[in-house]
Amino acid sequence: MDKKILLTGGGGYIGSVLTRKLLADGFRVVVVDRFFFGRDTLPAAGTDLTLIGKDVRRLTRADLDGVDCVIDLAAISNDPAGELDPQLTMDINLHARVRCARLARDAGVGRYILPSSSSVYGQQDGLLAESAVIKPRTTYAAANADAEAGVLALTGDGFTVVAVRQATVFGASPRMRLDLVVHQMVIQAVRRGVIPVLGDGRQWRPFVHIADVADAMVTLIGAPADLITGQRFNLGGNDLNYRIVELAEIIGRETNVDRFAPYPGLDDRSHRMDFTKIENTLGFVPSRTVADGVREVIDGLETGRIDENDPRGFTVPWYERLLSAGGPDSPAVY
Repeated sequence: MDKKILLTGGGGYIGSVLTRKLLADGFRVVVVDRFFFGRDTLPAAGTDLTLIGKDVRRLTRADLDGVDCVIDLAAISNDPAGELDPQLTMDINLHARVRCARLARDAGVGRYILPSSSSVYGQQDGLLAESAVIKPRTTYAAANADAEAGVLALTGDGFTVVAVRQATVFGASPRMRLDLVVHQMVIQAVRRGVIPVLGDGRQWRPFVHIADVADAMVTLIGAPADLITGQRFNLGGNDLNYRIVELAEIIGRETNVDRFAPYPGLDDRSHRMDFTKIENTLGFVPSRTVADGVREVIDGLETGRIDENDPRGFTVPWYERLLSAGGPDSPAVY
């Protein structure tokens, strides 16, 4: 697999896992990242790994020379963080991605993959296939929806573009997200002996393990262009749609904790996703379960590989800290 992959946001939660997967599979990887969460999330640069400390808003055509595929992960990474500075979120999550795709096309890159989000579906009933009406409710979700439309419009003339709506991701990573729902519930179960459940717990959420996300990206790199170009795919598995209370029950079984503590709050996402298209088109079915991810987090806490007190693990407070500090490390500066 002598292909050169440019991965934006490669130092982040998903990116640090995907970078290792790509290297293990024999790809040459160029990571473009501001490294807001540090460079220690990635291996040292070497023959097959190039690290570029650069804002994606400053990408140039020269950065894409010799690249076979772009995976454009760089983004302000969740709904609450997206509301800290809505214009900044649109600049990075929408405008920089469309610009990146256009640069890739003009540089002769053959393939562009946009990791989007299930958040575009918002709150609605039914099993939602890619053809369902989207109902983004936040700046983050709207930026993803508009980015999908913007990059897919560039499809054609040998340029393959595909958008992937990822379910809620879970699982261990070198850049650990402690604020994701599975992880936070496990941490509270292990440390406090109680599992927090937002609201009544009846809201639906689709899930996918981070290693399965990485596997799916490799599948998309190698898939025949005519199967994926101009397409949107839901990324996850049909048996990984859960109500939050069902998620709590899984975590309870793995941690031997049977105390649930409802806490007040509005969860403005509730939806189930239909993953039939990616299974039928590409043969992709996730191989990890929620229980697998729960056990990873438990093991990480027990061995010290996961530090629940690492401030970088909580996206919103970390971005707030960077924004308030200003200077070259602020996301607002590029």
